[in-house]
Amino acid sequence: MDKRIVTDVAVIGDGPAGSTVALKLSRLGLSVALLGLPFSSKKIFGETLPPDIKASLIHLGVWKDFLNDDHLPSAGNISVWGGTEIKENNFIFHPDSFGWHLDRLKFNSMLVNAAKKAGAFYSKSEIERMDIKFDKIWNLKLRDKKVIYTKFLVDATGRTSWFSRRQGIKRIAFDNICGYVSFHFSRTKEDSNSMTLIESAPDGWWYSALLPRNIRVTSFFTSVNLPAAHNARSRSGWEKIMNKTNYTKLNIENYNYEFISGPHAMISNSSVLEKIIGQNWLAVGDASVTYDPLSSNGILSAINNSIIVGDRIAENVSTKNESFEDYDKKIKADFCSYLVRRNYYYNLEKRWKNNTFWKENQVPITSEYVLSKLQT
Repeated sequence: MDKRIVTDVAVIGDGPAGSTVALKLSRLGLSVALLGLPFSSKKIFGETLPPDIKASLIHLGVWKDFLNDDHLPSAGNISVWGGTEIKENNFIFHPDSFGWHLDRLKFNSMLVNAAKKAGAFYSKSEIERMDIKFDKIWNLKLRDKKVIYTKFLVDATGRTSWFSRRQGIKRIAFDNICGYVSFHFSRTKEDSNSMTLIESAPDGWWYSALLPRNIRVTSFFTSVNLPAAHNARSRSGWEKIMNKTNYTKLNIENYNYEFISGPHAMISNSSVLEKIIGQNWLAVGDASVTYDPLSSNGILSAINNSIIVGDRIAENVSTKNESFEDYDKKIKADFCSYLVRRNYYYNLEKRWKNNTFWKENQVPITSEYVLSKLQT
């Protein structure tokens, strides 16, 4: 026999964006169903958060929980970009002093548990059927026979945009960046370098960071259409490209790192849904917009926008008077600004301006161009 669960809001996706919305709404007194999708646990992680995350986590009431999960403090960033000189951006001058290299599974679990503690119903059961009734109530039938009836639905399913795609909505991509991510572990030496390293290369750029438990993540980002992308799919090809770097390879060599996993392909392009709001639904986080990893702001932006969205949804469910047009405009305006900044940073690298990767990512871009593409 079906078990019916009636809620004000259902959130599909239990990553940082979805869990933040569920937590925020539950604390505002709304009934919430947080639904994790089975594929969400298969992602590859290795992110770093900037110091600004502290204010967001304090707002959500989970800062102490975050500190208890033993994430690794990050002292700042080192970049080799636009020349051979090493440039350092030290977080010591930031009011909060540290960024953080995440144990991403712990981070996700912390936010899910906070949402559950605040009263959200949580399930990982697969959604078998989804439709909207004539009275504008969403009906979600789960594989475990539970049926969720909800007034409002949030797509927080990441880059897959699982819900939005089923509404016939497309993503608009602005580049072809993909990443090839590997994880390493040293049995003989303990690495204490907590600075994130960014290093440009002829066919892309490299990211390397120390993670909790003496694991180092090293990622190569290039265009999916280039030979370098094909070569980086294999361990031998990835290592051959990495060994041509000046500094990234030193992190591996100096601490006798060994491969433990990878390379894993990871879509990393800049993209936005052509429509992020609809009838009794909206998209948040990577489901709405995705950023180049160079920005290092994907998770922070997702959490902050989800906090804002929580207030909007609560008002809408309570009074039906709250419009989401301002949310739509904010997301697209922020995305326009981001693309202009991204273009600026890629254009700082002049050494390989005739190489295909850099030519593709250094084409002049303006906010007017981005808006025109979003409106077509």
